[in-house]
Amino acid sequence: MLRTLLLAVGLGTVALPAAALAESPLLLRNVHLVPMTAEGVVEGVSVLVRDGKIAAIGRDGTLDQPTDARIIDGRGRYLMPGLIEMHVHLRRRIALDLFLGHGVTTARNMDGTDQVLAWRDAIADGSLRGPALTSGSPFLHRSAQDSPERFVGSVDDAVRMTNLYASRGYDYIKIAELDDEPFYSLMAEAERVGIPVVGHIPNYDLDLARILEARMSSIEHIEELFRVYFEYQPDESKIPAFVELVRRSGVPISTLIASEEVKNELFAERKAYLTEERRAWIERYGGPAAVEGLGSTIEAIDNGDWERHWVDVDFLLRLVRELHDAGVVLVPGTDSGGSVLISGLGLHRELELFQRAGLSPYEALRTATVNAARVLGKLDRIGTIEVGKDADLILTEGNPLVDLAAAREPVGMVLADRWIDADELAELRGRTIADEP
Repeated sequence: MLRTLLLAVGLGTVALPAAALAESPLLLRNVHLVPMTAEGVVEGVSVLVRDGKIAAIGRDGTLDQPTDARIIDGRGRYLMPGLIEMHVHLRRRIALDLFLGHGVTTARNMDGTDQVLAWRDAIADGSLRGPALTSGSPFLHRSAQDSPERFVGSVDDAVRMTNLYASRGYDYIKIAELDDEPFYSLMAEAERVGIPVVGHIPNYDLDLARILEARMSSIEHIEELFRVYFEYQPDESKIPAFVELVRRSGVPISTLIASEEVKNELFAERKAYLTEERRAWIERYGGPAAVEGLGSTIEAIDNGDWERHWVDVDFLLRLVRELHDAGVVLVPGTDSGGSVLISGLGLHRELELFQRAGLSPYEALRTATVNAARVLGKLDRIGTIEVGKDADLILTEGNPLVDLAAAREPVGMVLADRWIDADELAELRGRTIADEP
């Protein structure tokens, strides 16, 4: 196993040509490497970063030390790839800081705006600090007649919206509910244009096999699969056929189970959900409007205006375990920014739930590194620690392969060619609505 890890990360090998290297390298020494190329840790390693790339990896004392390098002593801590959050709703600038503070170096936004595209581009060119972003379009819905930027009621609408948002530079088309013909027309047009489609089950009246055959780039919310295939009934006898259907399709699933936990609590507790402590917590990150919005939701529940089925979270976790064992690509999403889950923290709760489902810490972390990078089409750049890949790295006090919580509050981060130390990361984690520009 150790030899496999050493070969996988290119230990001791400088892979980048000198002409590609920048003038201000960063050398991390005395770290225990968690490369995520395979399960295991390589102790006593140095990593050289140049021009935002991993230029070399070697045993401590074996790498040539550039004279202008900044030296970071890892002090025997654990260096792993930055985490990737696959379903967020970016609405506030402070979310970017909160993600970084909790070890998230890449995030996929699921309801696009011009502001999010501006943040994405500014982060990419280095003028704004934050996790690397990709963004879906504004979500498209058959019932959004009052929102022309979202409404898709016909085949012509589907074709027009696909081309509109592809031309505006969105990374994906995000769909919510669509009628059959507009959905299939949108999928065909997206393939023609060359833009992926992600999002919800488009139509609960459709057979799941037909939905999967359309080959969306990912389906969001495992709860919606539970709704369509199991009709909210936790029937274990149907699990094998369900798992095989999803496995054969090859469609990745973004889980969002932590958000189902929250919804169950909200539905069960109603007004009791908004304790003083929880009210203060929500207002701290979302402001008074977030508390007011949640109160309106609770009122709608009390009035019977909010349709909600109790979701058996333990059954969803059983599906996670079975899908994982069958080789289905699972990635973690949380709806943070669109729910009471806090940016960054929500991801760690999702990973804890994966472990509760029976995944090992390595398997859980793999969903937020290797799997997520693969679904983004960026596994050649991120997701593992290997020579030539982007230097999106986090340093943890403890071994994350033993305790997932070690990754929740990293003590160091390499973001491209910038080192962020423990104090600065703690400051980022402390951001509140009061810090919003």
